[in-house]
Amino acid sequence: MVVLKGIPSVLSPELLYTLAQMGHGDELVLADANFPASSICACGPTQIRADGLGIPKLLEAILKLLPLDTYAPSPAAVMDLVDSDKQRRLAVPVWATYTQLLDQAGSQSPIEKVERSAFYERAKKAFAVVATGDLHRKRITGGRDHPDLPLVCCASSEMVHKRQLQYHLGLSSSICTGESWSSR
Repeated sequence: MVVLKGIPSVLSPELLYTLAQMGHGDELVLADANFPASSICACGPTQIRADGLGIPKLLEAILKLLPLDTYAPSPAAVMDLVDSDKQRRLAVPVWATYTQLLDQAGSQSPIEKVERSAFYERAKKAFAVVATGDLHRKRITGGRDHPDLPLVCCASSEMVHKRQLQYHLGLSSSICTGESWSSR
């Protein structure tokens, strides 16, 4: 295999091929290790494995190649927190990382927050789902850490979604990042 100049080495040939096939309105999901990628992809999106990678690093690499949809109200979406986690004031620090990466890529829109069930339905309509090896910790403000709860991210040529036990990030030619942490 030859190394291509200017192409981030974390992008596999399969992912590069998928990005090249995407068009306006297509969405790509960047998901954590516990996201139900296989069942989401059973009747729709292509599943791509990226087991050794975290969502922020993968998002940064994808944004170097994938133009954001400037016509979408929000080019990125994350899975929103569930009500119980909102009541517990659960913090999701990676959302700030996503925002920073999207801003660097030229996005001027806020990240959309998508309710958990709606996020899963949206992921079923994505062009592809990238299942990463991301495992994140969640923190309750003023509380203790809860170890190794999953993270998921969705992206499309226009949209990216992510999740932490619902931590999703979504990208499309516009980018959507959706991320949510859920406690059990």
